[in-house]
Amino acid sequence: MNARALLVLGLAVLLAACDGAPKGATRGRLAPEIAVLDGRDEGVRLAAHRGKAVLVSFWFTGCGPCTAELPILDAFVREYGADKVAILPINMVDDVATIRATYRRLGLESLPILRDSVRITTKRYAVTGAPANFLIDANGIVVERVDGAMDHAALETRLLPLSRAGG
Repeated sequence: MNARALLVLGLAVLLAACDGAPKGATRGRLAPEIAVLDGRDEGVRLAAHRGKAVLVSFWFTGCGPCTAELPILDAFVREYGADKVAILPINMVDDVATIRATYRRLGLESLPILRDSVRITTKRYAVTGAPANFLIDANGIVVERVDGAMDHAALETRLLPLSRAGG
């Protein structure tokens, strides 16, 4: 892990330790910032996706519904474009090699590899099971939590309208 990634994780740990912040992603409130690394060990921020509808989806490779949902999420991004929606599949358990192997096996092309190796974001969102999906509007406000996999129709009717462009 490079020095920049360690710095990002260190800062995230300090921020996670702050008291007074609401626990979990609360409907109607600003979504908690994510503290995850991508496949190149670079930090990824939720704030970078303002102006888009965002789905933060927690998953792991041993979860059948999770791996069934990933190709649906991938196809949705390909259909609607990353300029309108951002889908952030955050792996809660696995290492990057396992995630890459899963992406190859499933033929995923459009989803970023994101992992919460120290479970900071998983705790911030109060996730205890998977898949757990959070729909966030273009202003960064949590609109809905969906425990369980989402299908294409749900993404079209519940996520797409949250973008500024409207759907």
